[in-house]
Amino acid sequence: MDAFENLDFTNNCTLASYYIANWFYLEPGINITVEYIYSALNPADRTTFSQVLDWFLYVTNGGDVYSLESRWFNQAIQLPYKRCQAQVCRSIIRRGNPDMAGIGVLIAYFVEAAITTAFFVILLVDLLMHGRPTPPSPRTRRNFLDSVHSAVKPFLDGTILFSLSMLAASIAQNARIILHLNQQRPLDTTKYENVLSQQLALFSIFPALLLESLNPWPRRRRLRRAVWILIVIMAVIAIAVARTAASRDAAEDFWELTCDTDGGFKILQALTASFVLFPVTFVFWLAFIRNPFRIQRLQHSPFLATLRGYWPAFIATLCCIGMWTFLALFAVYREKLISTASNETFKDEEDEWKFGQFLALATWLPVFVEFGYVFGLGTEEGLRGRLGAAWEVQCIRAW
Repeated sequence: MDAFENLDFTNNCTLASYYIANWFYLEPGINITVEYIYSALNPADRTTFSQVLDWFLYVTNGGDVYSLESRWFNQAIQLPYKRCQAQVCRSIIRRGNPDMAGIGVLIAYFVEAAITTAFFVILLVDLLMHGRPTPPSPRTRRNFLDSVHSAVKPFLDGTILFSLSMLAASIAQNARIILHLNQQRPLDTTKYENVLSQQLALFSIFPALLLESLNPWPRRRRLRRAVWILIVIMAVIAIAVARTAASRDAAEDFWELTCDTDGGFKILQALTASFVLFPVTFVFWLAFIRNPFRIQRLQHSPFLATLRGYWPAFIATLCCIGMWTFLALFAVYREKLISTASNETFKDEEDEWKFGQFLALATWLPVFVEFGYVFGLGTEEGLRGRLGAAWEVQCIRAW
C-alpha cells in the first residue's frame, strides 16, 4: 500500500463527508472505514480487505480514530473536511426544533409582532393626541378606539403569559444541559436549540413590555407589578443559565463552530448583551423621571418635564425596535441554517406543517375576535356581552 501521507482522502467528497459525519456522531463501522481507505488509494493498487484492515489498525494504534493528535485525524478527517466543508456540513444530521422554530410557530411570532406594532401605532397616536383640543370624533372612530382598547388588554395578558412560558422553557432547556455537563450530551440537544430558546424567550418580553408601557388605564396594578418582577427574575436566571450551559465542551458543538461561517450564531449570542439597556434605562427612569427623592432641580427641569410626558412613547419605541431586530435576525439565521444544513431531517422538522404548527397559528386569534366583536356590535353592546346580566356598561371618557 501507499505510504499513509500519500493517500488522498479528498478524491471523493461525497464519501469523505459521509465518513466524517459518521465519525462525528459515533464510531464508524469497519465496512465504511475500509471503503473510505479504498477511495484514497491509487487505482493501480491491488489491496485485499484484510490488508487494508491490518494497515488501518496499525496506523490508528488499534482503531483509535478519535485521537486528535493522530495521523489518521490529520489526514483522514481534518484535510478532507477543509476541502469538502460544504458537503460535510450538509451530511452532518441536524435535528430541527419545530416547537420553537417550526414554520407555524415562526408565523405566530410574526403575527404577534405585527399585532403588537399595530397596537403600538394606534395607542401611540392616541397617547400623543390625548389632552389636545380636537373636534368631536365620528362614531366610527370612537368604536374603533374602543375596540382597540378592548382587544389590547387580553392581548397584553396573553403576551405576558407567553413570555413567562418561554422564559420557563428556556431555563428548563439550558438547565438540562448543565445537569449533563460531565456526562455524554444527548445528540438531539444542540447549541442551536439552547441559544434559540434563550433568544426567543428574550424576544417574547418586548411585545409585553411595549404594550405595558402604553397601557393607558392599567388595572390590577399590584398584580401586574408582581408579574413584571417575576419576569425580570426569570429573565436574569435564563441568561445566567444559558451562559453556564454554553461553557460545555466545544467539541460537542462542532457544527455551529465550523459550519456557521457567516457568524449568525455569534450575532444571536451578542444580542443578549443588548439587555444591559434594561437596567440602565430603569436606573435612569427611577433617578430622573420618577425622582423619588423629589430633588427640586430635577423636578423643575424643563427637559425632564418634557421627557416625562413622552417617556412611555420612548420605551415603547425601543421595545418595538428590539422586537423586530430579534425577530428579523432569528428568521434570517433560521433560513441560513436550513440552507447550510440542507439535510432532510432538519428541513422536515423546521418546515413541515404538523398539529403544533396549526395550533400555533390560532394563538392570537382571540384578539381579532375581540376586536371584531366590539367594533361590529358597537362599544356598549360588545362590552355588555362580556358581563353578567346584573352589570351594565357605563362610558367614563369621550374620545
